[in-house]
Amino acid sequence: MRLQEYLTEQAHTLAADINEIGLGFNLLGGKWSGFVGSGEAKKQLDSRISQLGQETADVELDRSYIMALEVLKWAHSNGYKGNPKKIWWTARAGVLSKAVGQSVDPTKNPTDVLIQFSDGQFLGVSAKSTKSQGEIPFKNPGIKTIDKQLGLSMGKKADEITKQLVKELGLPASAGARKKFLRQKENEHIRQSTISKGFAIMTDIRDTLLHKLKSLNPKAAREHILTTWLNAVPTFPPYIKVTGHGSGKKLKATISNPLKNQKTVLLMNNDPEFEPVGVDSIGVSAGGQHIMKMRVKFESEKLASSIKFSGDPWR
Repeated sequence: MRLQEYLTEQAHTLAADINEIGLGFNLLGGKWSGFVGSGEAKKQLDSRISQLGQETADVELDRSYIMALEVLKWAHSNGYKGNPKKIWWTARAGVLSKAVGQSVDPTKNPTDVLIQFSDGQFLGVSAKSTKSQGEIPFKNPGIKTIDKQLGLSMGKKADEITKQLVKELGLPASAGARKKFLRQKENEHIRQSTISKGFAIMTDIRDTLLHKLKSLNPKAAREHILTTWLNAVPTFPPYIKVTGHGSGKKLKATISNPLKNQKTVLLMNNDPEFEPVGVDSIGVSAGGQHIMKMRVKFESEKLASSIKFSGDPWR
């Protein structure tokens, strides 16, 4: 990962934390009373604002306010009574399970902020924040996860090809050393080669996954998409997704219920279809409508970082 890429990724993490904590605070009507672990949350909030800067943090906090309003509006229209009486920021392992009093699988329940309303009901909120007005990537399953679920060995094959290329190109053995080597200006010509070969690996993985998905019966393919990519399976606590968009006078928030939205309905009523898109993605459609893209990507530097997938909008 180049320094700028690393800094950008760190900034995104800091911004997300500010947004999530701000969401919890605003769900409680702009107060800390009822925010479980508020002392730690305030400490983390101050730390992240200090690192990111007040101006950028204010954008996240403004979005979190609009997001809170939309979450409450949705909740009150869907059977939740009263106002939030407790809030949990679930960034720490085990917080969500402890809050609801039972084990919760975080791979199936991406709750960032948990609400308990005055009627005792729980509602999880998966929060995203973006300057864009449109949809953003929503899932990042690892290649090992997909391999295990579908009985594939894409990760192993990619590792073997990478090791062979590293040997052929005379690159450093460790991924960290390779990243540093490839980012040196005098090695730019070698980096262009690793980028090209990295794309070839991504295409090969894409084609392997595409072949597998097309070989599944419609029921199995549908279950894979709903469970692994869209988290559209019943879980406790139930959760919704809220995305804060824009800044200034163009702020807005959108709500999606993973169990009841257009994409889920289309998948439940139509067989999924798959097609290659570009060099690294699989387009998923149902009922003649685009559902999503499954995109293969290196975490940062090609041939010098891990490979994972990204669930992206397909516009």
